[in-house]
Amino acid sequence: MGFIDEIRSRTHRTDRTDAGIVTLREALGEAVRALGIGAKLLEQRALMLLPELIDELAGVPDTMARPAEIRRGELVIRIRHDAVRHRLSIERHRIQARLNEALGREVVTSIRFGK
Repeated sequence: MGFIDEIRSRTHRTDRTDAGIVTLREALGEAVRALGIGAKLLEQRALMLLPELIDELAGVPDTMARPAEIRRGELVIRIRHDAVRHRLSIERHRIQARLNEALGREVVTSIRFGK
């Protein structure tokens, strides 16, 4: 099972036949919408998914590259070694595309590598 398929299987929603039943997932979704924190939650999810994704795409373990933050759509990844920075810079667009695909919308608009 690929990375995207695994994420989709974790978020699969089943339809309820009883209209009066509200699942915890639905209640939390409504709370997130009401509080206006959906974008920040997606950013945090991107940061959580990134280590597994860069390991899959570039063979880089999480000890060599760590997500730092997302600010205004720019994902900052801290990298220890120049060789790893070069490898990830080659995969930059694929990493961005796969993250956004897993999240279901464009959350990451650019990627910057820092030390």
